[in-house]
Amino acid sequence: MREDAYLNFRWTNRTVRTAVLGVIVVPAAVYYIADKYYQRFDWAGRPKGQSILVAAPQPQAKSSSQQ
Repeated sequence: MREDAYLNFRWTNRTVRTAVLGVIVVPAAVYYIADKYYQRFDWAGRPKGQSILVAAPQPQAKSSSQQ
C-alpha cells in the first residue's frame, strides 16, 4: 500500500491544508526571517562581551547647498 499511495491520493481538506503549509506558508516565513535579519549580525572575530549586531548606517543629512 505504501508504494502505491500516489494511486489512491485524493485532495481533501487535510491534504490541501498540509500542501499549503508546506509549499507556501513555511517557505514564506523562512524568506521573511532571512530577509529581515540579512547582514544584521557580524559573527567574525568579536571579543567577549561585545555585541554582534552590526551598526545600522545613519541617513545622510541634506546640506543647505544641495536644496
